[in-house]
Amino acid sequence: MKILNFYADKSDPCKALEGLLNMPEFEDIDVEYIDVYSKDGYDIVMERGLTKVPTLIKICDDGAETSIVGLPSINYLAAFCGLQPTEKD
Repeated sequence: MKILNFYADKSDPCKALEGLLNMPEFEDIDVEYIDVYSKDGYDIVMERGLTKVPTLIKICDDGAETSIVGLPSINYLAAFCGLQPTEKD
């Protein structure tokens, strides 16, 4: 499983999501950060038709994809990543 994290440097929700993903609970999750304002990032955004940040796309080992748009709660993010929630929302 891999997570694609589409972000913009000046977005407060993107900064908050990065903080969540940097917590020890998520250290074993393979996250690729994609700056939507970089040339490569912009090309991927256009190809996928993304319109908002932050956007997370989970790519499972079998190729299936699911996504989250916006800033999720820590428990929602943990469940999305296949982890057990550790605190109550």
